[in-house]
Amino acid sequence: MSKGGRYLQQKPAASPKKKAVMIVLICVVALLVVGIGAGVFYYDYVLGLVGQAQYVEKNPSDEDIAAILGAGYLNSNGKVPTAPSGETEATEPAVTEPYDPDLTKTGKIINIMLVGQAYRVGEESRMADSMILATLNVETKTLTLTSFLRDMYIKLPNYKGHTCGHNKINTCYALGYAWGDTKGAMEMLDKLMLEQFGVNVDYNVEVDFTAFQEVINALGGIEVELTEAEAEYLTGLNYSDTKREFEAGTVTLDGEAALNYARMRKSSADDNDFKRASRQRSVITKVLEECKTMSLTQLNDMLTKILPMIITDMPKDVITTYALELLPIIADLQIVSNQCPAEGTYSSQIIEIYDVAQGCIMPNVAKNRELLMAIAEADILEAAETTAPTE
Repeated sequence: MSKGGRYLQQKPAASPKKKAVMIVLICVVALLVVGIGAGVFYYDYVLGLVGQAQYVEKNPSDEDIAAILGAGYLNSNGKVPTAPSGETEATEPAVTEPYDPDLTKTGKIINIMLVGQAYRVGEESRMADSMILATLNVETKTLTLTSFLRDMYIKLPNYKGHTCGHNKINTCYALGYAWGDTKGAMEMLDKLMLEQFGVNVDYNVEVDFTAFQEVINALGGIEVELTEAEAEYLTGLNYSDTKREFEAGTVTLDGEAALNYARMRKSSADDNDFKRASRQRSVITKVLEECKTMSLTQLNDMLTKILPMIITDMPKDVITTYALELLPIIADLQIVSNQCPAEGTYSSQIIEIYDVAQGCIMPNVAKNRELLMAIAEADILEAAETTAPTE
C-alpha cells in the first residue's frame, strides 16, 4: 500500500530464537529491578526498627532527682545540693584537644559509647549499669573495648543550666535523662567524656537487659569459664523458669544466666567492679566473635528481634555509611580489652556524697586521659597492655 505516493517497506520478522533471548533479558532486568526494590524496601524496614534518641525538655523536681539518686541526697532543707558536701577534688586533666583524624568518610577512629542501663518498665531512672567505649581503628582494624567503672568518682559536666559537681560516673547518664530524655542522657555523658578524657564520642547506643538476653539467646548461648565462687553465686540466684545449678568449668549460659554473669560483682570476697567490667567485655567479645560466623538468615532473625530494643543517636544515613565501609573489615577485627581507670592510676576511698558515705574509685584523670588518647593515636596494643586490668 502507498501513503503520500510512496511505498512502505516492511521490516523482516525477528526469528523465534531472537524473540526468546529478548524475553529472557526482559525477565532478568525485571527481576533485578524487583530485587533491588525489595532490597531497598527491606533495608529501610530494618533501619526503621532502630529506636532514635529523643530530646524532651524536662523540669524534674528535687524529689524527682532524689528518687533517681536516693533519698539521702536531699539536704536538711529537702533540697538537692548543687555539689556534694565534703567534696574531694579528683585530679583535673590537662587541657588538650581531642584526637579526631578524618582519613575516610567514617574517620580513622570511630568512638561508639555502649550503655547498658538498668531500666525496667514503669521506672523513670536511666542509671547506667555499664558504660563501654567501643573504639574502632579503621586503619589497623582493631576494636578496643574500654569499660568505665561505674563507681569512678568524677567531675560531672554542667548541663542545661545545672551545676553538677562531683559524683559517681554512672549518675551522669541518669541526670541527663532526667533533664532531657534519652538524647539528653547521651549528650551529658558525651560531654563528660570530652571534658575529662579528651574522647570525642561519635554516637551512642543504649541497650537494656531484655535486648542483651535476646542477643545471647539468638546465638544459642555463650561459653564461659566459671570459677567455684562464680558457679555458686549464679546457682544461688532466682531465675524466671526454674532453679538452676552451675558447676565450675566451661559452661554454656543462656541470655538470663549471661546477664547475671555480666552483672555480678559479689561472688567472693575479692570480687569487685573491675572483675565485673572484665566479664562484660568478655561477653561482648564472645558475642562479636559469634556474629562473625552467623549466616545472613541468622543475622536477620537476630536483628529483627533486638533492633526495636535499641536506642541510638546515630542518624539513618550514618548507619548506612558505617554499614558500607565497616562491614567488609569486621571478619578481620582484632578485639582488645581495656578499662578506665587503668591499673595503677586510681585509689579506693570512702567519700561523702550529699552526706552519704560511699565507696568510690578515685582516678588520676590526667593519666587516664593520656592513656585513652594513646588508643586514639593508634598505639592500641601498647596502650592496652599498659592498661590491662588485674583479673
